[in-house]
Amino acid sequence: MAQDMDGCTEFLNEIVSNFALAVTSETKRPDGWIAKKGRHSIQNVLEELVPGVVWPKNKKQCRTIGMITGAAILKVLGNKCGFTSVRTRRQGLDREDMGTWLFANRRWLCPSCSGDMERLKCNYYFLCQMFPCFTRCPLDRFLSVVDRVSTSWNHIVQQALHLRCSSFDAETFQIPSILSSQAAALPPPGGQPDSPVLPPPDASDATPPGRDHRP
Repeated sequence: MAQDMDGCTEFLNEIVSNFALAVTSETKRPDGWIAKKGRHSIQNVLEELVPGVVWPKNKKQCRTIGMITGAAILKVLGNKCGFTSVRTRRQGLDREDMGTWLFANRRWLCPSCSGDMERLKCNYYFLCQMFPCFTRCPLDRFLSVVDRVSTSWNHIVQQALHLRCSSFDAETFQIPSILSSQAAALPPPGGQPDSPVLPPPDASDATPPGRDHRP
């Protein structure tokens, strides 16, 4: 029984980590922040796209077998995905349900950017191949939800940092190692992907050690 529970927990951790790395990217941009909590968080988006994986906040029962809690998701993002948690007091980023703790040096992939759109499509097929629960979410819904969240969150961050909105097209990126090279060999249902899921990592986008993340 204990082994079954451990296996279930590890499987849920894999779902969370692969999803988080499939819809976000490392970045050196000054507006590279992602909410840890609230409607713009990884937890909330995953719960919306694949109901039954994330334990809803409004459920009071203690039994969570087969589902992952919000606290466990944050641990996975920090320990397994390498997301850096930092505190900000900048006005506008601590409002509503977000709190004052954010993930730094990451951004949502944006379907309105052609480069991000291709990555999201390939990563969606990868998720469907690895985790059948994602097949319950059609591609158009997957892209629509990510687009809504990324656009809304980018607007909040731009307002808070007083930055001019700009395109992500010229940004270089690095794919974390957890999305392994075997994903490139996984075809989408009904055909081969136009491009590999995992381009070679670009070391130039790595975050310099000891960087101060406080805005």
